[in-house]
Amino acid sequence: MSCAPDGDLPLSDDLFLIAHCDRTGRPRLHPLVCGVALGGGLLGELMLTGHLHAVAGRARLRGRRPPEDRTCRGLFDALSREPHRDLSAWPALLSRSAGRAVTARVLGSGLVVPVRYRRGLLARGTAYRPVDGNGAYWRSARLARVLDGPGPPRPRDVLLAGLVEACGLLPVATDGDGTGRALHRLEHELAGFGDGARELVDAVRLSVGDAVLGART
Repeated sequence: MSCAPDGDLPLSDDLFLIAHCDRTGRPRLHPLVCGVALGGGLLGELMLTGHLHAVAGRARLRGRRPPEDRTCRGLFDALSREPHRDLSAWPALLSRSAGRAVTARVLGSGLVVPVRYRRGLLARGTAYRPVDGNGAYWRSARLARVLDGPGPPRPRDVLLAGLVEACGLLPVATDGDGTGRALHRLEHELAGFGDGARELVDAVRLSVGDAVLGART
């Protein structure tokens, strides 16, 4: 399992678990929206490791040494081939590949197991049921505590909360109670976050809106 010593998962893996029900593993988001969110999550991972920042809305790489994580390394290579693309374009461009890559990483880590389920009379879908349901629930519940706590949250948690809010899942993390307070705190923390985190969250929010419209047509 790719976990930091303090129990952190990769940012996108956390986001994946929050985007699926902690009991059944069924998706809480449309696949297009989930892919956009996970694309933003992988970009966020590069920001947190210092490999990516945003300058005037452009995604810029830092250094030539690729990330250690194989999934992030693939994204780093892709960005290195198109280094001047607008940051706002990348979450949507990455939506399909990010969905596949993060799903594979979460499955490979043994965090979830795939389960087929019926959607309506004819269609079937794939759920990703957590091996540890309580642990999966904690991934979202802890965000409410982070955003309601007295001390400054870590940059990683601020970025995760921003992405969760951008794809419409902040009420899941707060159980609908205190969402307004959490959003106010989040806006304050994002305002002080460098490296283009605010731009990334805004880009994901915009791409999510486009994906929702696309899903309805």
